[in-house]
Amino acid sequence: MDPQRLFGPIATRRLRIDQFDTFILNNIPYAEVPPQNVNWGAIEYDGPGALGIDGGKPVLQWHFGGVAYPISRAIRINYTYVRTWDGSNAVITTAIYLGFQDDLEHYIVPQATPFVARPTPTFQHRVGDLGSYGGFSTRSWASDAGILASEAQALVTRSVAYDAINRTMFESLLQDELGDIASLITAQPVPVDFDGPAQDYDSHRPFEYTFATLQNDPERYSQLLFWYFGGQVFRLTKAMRIPLDAALDPDLVRESVVLQALDGSGKQVSAHTRYGQLAKEAQGRQTFLTYKVTPPTATGGGTSASPPPTPVAGGNALFIGYSGPDPGGG
Repeated sequence: MDPQRLFGPIATRRLRIDQFDTFILNNIPYAEVPPQNVNWGAIEYDGPGALGIDGGKPVLQWHFGGVAYPISRAIRINYTYVRTWDGSNAVITTAIYLGFQDDLEHYIVPQATPFVARPTPTFQHRVGDLGSYGGFSTRSWASDAGILASEAQALVTRSVAYDAINRTMFESLLQDELGDIASLITAQPVPVDFDGPAQDYDSHRPFEYTFATLQNDPERYSQLLFWYFGGQVFRLTKAMRIPLDAALDPDLVRESVVLQALDGSGKQVSAHTRYGQLAKEAQGRQTFLTYKVTPPTATGGGTSASPPPTPVAGGNALFIGYSGPDPGGG
């Protein structure tokens, strides 16, 4: 069965992203949002790769195209807008989510989940305190999953001063997170995947649904995406996935590929199999890029150099998502 019949259509467009602030704010599917309405005073970070968490949490799961993608670092940025299309002029506070699917070889390997690379002292302390069967006074299970769940809401908060002159806050943030890749993304057209019921809407064409009216539209409601952050799941109406390897080398990703969650017989693959695929892709990406940098030379006796390896997408990607349509999207 085609996953898109269950989770809604996935659109792929090759776009030129000249500037991240313009691209991210223009793609908000609810209203026009001035840059000053974005709350840069309390940016929240989650995931094992986030600075300050340093491997102390498992990877997050963000659904896209019917696949639960592993996210190693995630950022939530709140903003406000005025809902004018229904005449209410309600001031809505909701969030933009940025997710980074990279360094997966450090966080996911074919093993049981949840996996934590470097458990925090709090985690180890709770394991020691609760024992094999948990503590009746705390009503907490002593399993790894139970103890990790109790720590899931711990986030790192950062404050950034709003630049009222240049107003390129997303540009600066992604430069910090992605380094040179951020500049490469804006230097050439890249394939971008779109998902969610509001994927064809933007700040100039609002998605005119509240949560109540969306529930009355079963087809659109079934296309909502669910992303985890801070131990909670949030529903999103629009999300984008940009393969970072397309910016590193055009030969690596000629077209965007949203990986399928089904095997050849139409059954959903297991988490063990899925993580194995991602680990294999990460290795293939590294092999291809190594060949591009230092291709092997011909050996003695006239033997030609080995042919280049087949490009592998690598699984590295930037996710951008918009929660809603009601406050918090929860």
